[in-house]
Amino acid sequence: MPADEGGEGRLGGRAPLIGCGGVFAVLALLGFGVAPYAKLRAVEEQRAVELHLEAELAEQGLSVDAAALIPAALPSEDLARVTDALAIVEGLSADEKELIKLYWNGAFARPPDAVEAGAHLLAQPRRLGRAKAALRASLAPIGSALDLALRHESLGLDFERVGGMVQLEDLFRVRDLILALCGRAVLAQQEGRPRQAWADLARAAEVVIALREPSLVGFNLRVAWGAFVAEAVGAALGWGPPPEGPVRARLHAALERFDHEPELSHAMRGVVLFVLDCVPAQRAEGQELWLDDSDYQLPFLGDLKWSEHRLELLRFFAEATRVARLPFLEARDGLAALEERALRGGGLSRQSFAQFSVILDLALRTRSQVRMARTALYLAEAAGAGELPHDLPDPLLGDPGSRASRPIQWRRLGPRHGRLWCVGANGSDEGGERAKDPREGPDQVFEVRLPGAPGARGGATKAD
Repeated sequence: MPADEGGEGRLGGRAPLIGCGGVFAVLALLGFGVAPYAKLRAVEEQRAVELHLEAELAEQGLSVDAAALIPAALPSEDLARVTDALAIVEGLSADEKELIKLYWNGAFARPPDAVEAGAHLLAQPRRLGRAKAALRASLAPIGSALDLALRHESLGLDFERVGGMVQLEDLFRVRDLILALCGRAVLAQQEGRPRQAWADLARAAEVVIALREPSLVGFNLRVAWGAFVAEAVGAALGWGPPPEGPVRARLHAALERFDHEPELSHAMRGVVLFVLDCVPAQRAEGQELWLDDSDYQLPFLGDLKWSEHRLELLRFFAEATRVARLPFLEARDGLAALEERALRGGGLSRQSFAQFSVILDLALRTRSQVRMARTALYLAEAAGAGELPHDLPDPLLGDPGSRASRPIQWRRLGPRHGRLWCVGANGSDEGGERAKDPREGPDQVFEVRLPGAPGARGGATKAD
């Protein structure tokens, strides 16, 4: 074969193969370029939808901007006052902390053998006395200085934040301060110092109200702390109501704010902020979302492609935010319907809403408990040294059918003893009856025992 023919033949024979390989190579290169571009384009389109969603919420007065949600920082002097109070409680001795736990577990209303925490103190009167004296001395600096900081509507503390949220350990430090104030209040009532006692309960209630953290975790803790204060009010009434004056007015004002503030919507907005800040928009393969140095995790995202579900999560919590601003019982019904709809679906929304009913039932129970504590205070103050009324004034606290809580009922059981109650989670009125353990009763019950009533812990008090 001629050289030129052979060469031409060899070249001609390979040309189709080279052409196909070239085409595949070009397509592959284009693919490597087009795929990232497509992903980037999808992220940009999603972000445009998210920005529109944020703008809609802002127009409805539900901004999810961090500046609108995170409490403004306290002035340096007031921040130091709160920080000092937290440090004092954190530095209490083991016996002093156990003494506070005695209050926490209701030890002062139960026989010693029913107490779990601090039982060794009750079994050793001398040690108990030393612990009381030490606790009085340790907590003595917490008073007027903390009052100055509590003049502000919110406590903007210098805690580290992730996605707008503070760490759980920092929130628990605030919880310990609330419990210490409640515990000291019960001890002060026991020792005949009513002004000190009710001032501490007013402070505890104000701390609960002022800690407005934008998260469902913060909301749940705030609800639990409100129950602590309501329980302490019931215990303290056994030694008599608060004396007339500024302290009584402070306590009433704080409890009323807890009853009416729409904090659930604030918490939902915080969740939207958290997702925007902490869930990446870039689509990725399945992996878990764990945030370094954060107690706030989203395990329900698990092995899902969580970045692909970011918009779904935002849409659901944006809708929940709108519903949560309604009067409380209406919000509860609306969120229950939203949860039911989510549970019928699949994927992320189904898992995200699994605990809403629990959160709302706990919040409703605490609101009712606080409302009964407020009612008990009014009854005790009206009775003074006399007898409790047979009937509740109507209306005692505004609209008795308020959609912020369940209607409250009253039964006088003696001149200085009565029972407030409202229906429990079963929705049935059991007439104020309950099991031996109050936590298991079908109705939510609040006992009102004033000095002189059977089982009341108080007696004559002395001046502070």
